[in-house]
Amino acid sequence: MSPPVPVLMYHHVVGGDPGPGDPFTVGADELDEHLAALVAAGRRLRPVGALLDDPSPHDVYLTFDDAFTSFAELVVPLLDAHGAGATVFVPTAWMGSAADWAESGDAAGLHVLSASQVAALPPALVEVGGHGHRHTPLDLLDAATLADELRTSRSMLTEVLGRAPRSIAYPFGYHTAAVRAAAAAAGWSLGCEVGYALHRRGGDPLAVRRLLVGPGTT
Repeated sequence: MSPPVPVLMYHHVVGGDPGPGDPFTVGADELDEHLAALVAAGRRLRPVGALLDDPSPHDVYLTFDDAFTSFAELVVPLLDAHGAGATVFVPTAWMGSAADWAESGDAAGLHVLSASQVAALPPALVEVGGHGHRHTPLDLLDAATLADELRTSRSMLTEVLGRAPRSIAYPFGYHTAAVRAAAAAAGWSLGCEVGYALHRRGGDPLAVRRLLVGPGTT
């Protein structure tokens, strides 16, 4: 069996105590502790797109879904402090707006990075990936709408960044064989689900499994 690949999934990061009941928000102090512990254990912290290049058994891959403004404000300085890289997944229709997509739950009212803020993210630390266009479950869409979601997301990010992104995280983690095929046809090379498990090197790069990191994760 191929060796396991730890791909960690974060969402919102707050400066203080995230409070009870929100499994998708961690405090900046917690994130700082996570990164410090991984570095002390001899792990190299990388964006998930590096899986396509030169993966190492010493790598841990960091991903942040939804591209909330907290990523630029709180996460990027911590990445820099620890010599870490990470991927942030951007739902392009919501750039510069409140995250009011359906089923957003505790994320409602949080703001997504604007196009200019996305463009300003330091490429030496941050890989920018897609998170669909409208942050809608891709497995429920007809073929034409699915293709439009995937292509619009990639084309908008290409315009913002001046380079084509490679990695996408399926909104809510939902995908099927048809979704993966459509993602490949739209030019995406790597796709992240949730999975709640370790990925395996040599596994399908369009079905990368991740581990959810929440408040209280030691």
